[in-house]
Amino acid sequence: MNDIAGCRVILSNKKKVYKLKKLLLQKTDFKLRKDYIATPRESGYRSLHLIGKFSNENQDKHYVELQIRTFVQHYWATAVEIVDLFTNQSIKSNMGDKQWETWFKYLSELFVFFEDNPYLHSSSTKSNAIYYKDLYLKNKDDKLEFILFQVYSLTKKLDIIEKFQLFTKSIDIANEQLKNISQKGFVLIIIDKVENDRFIINSKFFLETEFQLANKEYLEAEKKTLNNTHYVTAFVATNALGGIKEAYPNYFADSTKFLEYLGILISLYEHLYPSYLFRIVNKIRYLGK
Repeated sequence: MNDIAGCRVILSNKKKVYKLKKLLLQKTDFKLRKDYIATPRESGYRSLHLIGKFSNENQDKHYVELQIRTFVQHYWATAVEIVDLFTNQSIKSNMGDKQWETWFKYLSELFVFFEDNPYLHSSSTKSNAIYYKDLYLKNKDDKLEFILFQVYSLTKKLDIIEKFQLFTKSIDIANEQLKNISQKGFVLIIIDKVENDRFIINSKFFLETEFQLANKEYLEAEKKTLNNTHYVTAFVATNALGGIKEAYPNYFADSTKFLEYLGILISLYEHLYPSYLFRIVNKIRYLGK
């Protein structure tokens, strides 16, 4: 572990991301660790990573990682965390189901078109799909056509939209259970997947002074996940500022905007290939690739 802490800055477009990077690198406290926007990870992850060195009150040097990304990149990264949480995978560590990994990788390449295009951040999904079509056709080649086909096919095959809606509903349930917390402390959330992709969600709050007990119960819950892939646990801190969603937004983020962008891509594919016959031809064309 090279850094003791981390923080994240989310901006509206890539121009602002690189402007902030330039300003920070002018200071001796920061150095660029990795530009995952210019060179994305194999998974499709995009973000700038900087490392800062700071002194504490004893003049000891400590490192803090700073991630800078756009909202679009953040929606994608948050969706990965949501899927990892609810499906007991580790996609962001390249240890997930290959179909999910492929879907996220190709989706990241299509999400690039949403960057720096304010028209795609408002209005209806249908009208956005038509506008996106113009951007898509200007950049279209065989590879991009194949990527759009893969995203569409895997979205349908894995029932991704339905699953995300279910995940979001589960998140809302957890947030509702915890919204009246009025003190700082820790929350243990246990998500037990039952038949038909339904979830039973239970949460338990511990005061800061009860950390030992909280940690013990968390470890016991974690042991259960080793033998039960349908069992997921989360252990997070909360400062009681309006519920667990607000206290830990990245872990329990709303996927509404992500689903909106995905809906645009699905509408685009269906607009380009309106008939079932066209889609069958595409499926045969890309079979085995």
